[in-house]
Amino acid sequence: MRKAENSDFSIKKYSVSLLLGTGTGFLACVLLLFVFSAIVLSGAISENSTFAVVVAALFLGAASGGFIAIKKHKTSPLPVGFGIGLCIFVLCYIVGLIFYDSFIPGEGGVIRLLSSVFGGFVGALLGKRRKKRRK
Repeated sequence: MRKAENSDFSIKKYSVSLLLGTGTGFLACVLLLFVFSAIVLSGAISENSTFAVVVAALFLGAASGGFIAIKKHKTSPLPVGFGIGLCIFVLCYIVGLIFYDSFIPGEGGVIRLLSSVFGGFVGALLGKRRKKRRK
């Protein structure tokens, strides 16, 4: 009986941390894309490098989401980081589908997916508190 209560609590804990990390990471990703678009419009970065800018924004957004989720709820970092990266990737493609009325993943879809998932991993691992060793 106790195992069911503990597993139910851990599922709730994972889902809340996943939602929190996805929301904050997606918001950070959108804000970074606005900043990078202003930089591209000013001419500091050429328009040919927009793919690298999008990959960097996905990575940094997923990393910030993973970091905040693990700091807040202290769950195991790898599944939460993977889930946050995957959810941010899906949200970005859904928003692209809404605004552009078509789904064209293109050549860089796998690279965008990997950057968001690795960003979630890195942020979650950085957010995990390390145990201090006693001497």
